[in-house]
Amino acid sequence: MALITMKKPDGQTMNIEETSPIKAMLLNQGWAQTYNEQKTNETLNNQTPNKSNLQNTNIATANPNAVANVNYINALYKEAYNRNATQAELDKFAGRTVKDASNIILGQARSPFAGNVSNITQPIQPEITEETPAQDFSAYDNIINSDPFLTEQFQDENIKSQFSKMSPTLQMAYLQMMQSLGKTIEAGKVINPNIEITPEKIQEFTNQATSELDPYYQEQINNYKKDLETSISRLKEDFSKGVRSAEEPFKRNLAAAAESEAQAGLTYGSERAVREKTNIQGQQDLIDENALKVSRLAEDAYKQTERTLGSDVLSGVSMPSLENYNVSKQGFTEAGLRNLYTPQGGLVGSLQKERTTNIKGRTSELEEAYRQQRILNTSQL
Repeated sequence: MALITMKKPDGQTMNIEETSPIKAMLLNQGWAQTYNEQKTNETLNNQTPNKSNLQNTNIATANPNAVANVNYINALYKEAYNRNATQAELDKFAGRTVKDASNIILGQARSPFAGNVSNITQPIQPEITEETPAQDFSAYDNIINSDPFLTEQFQDENIKSQFSKMSPTLQMAYLQMMQSLGKTIEAGKVINPNIEITPEKIQEFTNQATSELDPYYQEQINNYKKDLETSISRLKEDFSKGVRSAEEPFKRNLAAAAESEAQAGLTYGSERAVREKTNIQGQQDLIDENALKVSRLAEDAYKQTERTLGSDVLSGVSMPSLENYNVSKQGFTEAGLRNLYTPQGGLVGSLQKERTTNIKGRTSELEEAYRQQRILNTSQL
């Protein structure tokens, strides 16, 4: 089967079979058909015309009933198409008379034998050859699946069927050409102005983007809440343990001081009452100081979380509190709760802003992909 050369405007060339299904697609993409003159001339040189063939290639003076030889057919093609005939075309006219070849190639109106057409048969039909056996192209799966443009093209069963009938050489050439075409489309960002993006379609893209990204951000929110609760729980637990562990030593020290003063005869002395009050107040101050440290650490943790998650998200988290203690010579007694944090309110968290930005970005990607799918119809090979 004859080979032809396809050439791009930038000079890139590709040799394909003349009857290949890829030929029409290449022409549609701006490729031009040239001819392998070297191959044609080699074929002509190797062909020895019959002595009975017409030697005169002057179209106007040729014997109409003589058999058209290679030179005469080439002369006809020069006249009609300004080129030599291909080997396939030469084969089609083998054994035809000068008159038949002239009328078929030039057309009856232009032929020097116009009007004398008794022996003309129907125009030569394309040569019917056996269909190329289907090729196994599973070896190209990695190439196809790694390129979104190729993946989309090969969803068309017609393309897959035609591709499977190509030779391995043409299969690879087709894949390379389609990859180049996909990159060209992507680089050009050509958008079909006739594609209308309705508000409903935008909402569909937004919903899809939200459903894709929300699981991640919900997980992040839960992690921040859990970390906050863990931190506050540890602070409160450490504070309570510190109070409980200090109570018994305080009571023992207070009793020991009272015993010592009783032995010294100071049981009812004013100095003894002052020292006892001083010890109690010192312990009270120590507990209050530790409670203040816990409050400040908790406040910092909550404030940072509110800035990250936002006030509306933090409003769903229960606000922490810490026990107050009153110190007396009998020990420590609980005296209500103190609030550890009051939300600032009205804050949009950094994680909320990130989520909004990423959803908008993903929505734009989905819209762009929707438009890109309709940039170019390459459903035909």
